[in-house]
Amino acid sequence: MTMQTDSAAGNFRLSMLISDTRYRSYTFQLVAMILLFASVGYLISNLIFNLQTAGLSISYEFLEEPAGYDINQRLIEYNSQIHTLESFSRWCFKYITCCCRWLFLCNNFWSLSGRFKIVQQLDRSQNHGGLCRNFS
Repeated sequence: MTMQTDSAAGNFRLSMLISDTRYRSYTFQLVAMILLFASVGYLISNLIFNLQTAGLSISYEFLEEPAGYDINQRLIEYNSQIHTLESFSRWCFKYITCCCRWLFLCNNFWSLSGRFKIVQQLDRSQNHGGLCRNFS
């Protein structure tokens, strides 16, 4: 009975890209990557063509214009004449500081509630050995 093994590296054939287990996964990944890049390229070229047909252009000039909207909650100073890019950066700062406050509050709340739960469990146990005499 003969044992079927993968062929040596010196005898490479193009059909081994599909049939040989050593190369099959690389072949499929390469084909998937080529299809992905081709589809993204097609979508970008289609977008540019449609924008040119409509007479529009892609630009970031709006970032230098005044935002024109007010923010009612003022963690930091803001008015409606600030440029859009600066207002976005201020919004990001405001969002991050708000998230940090909530993380701090939630962390402290859960930490304290966990401590109280441990103390209650120790009080209920019969063999706590006097560990909770200060808390009862």
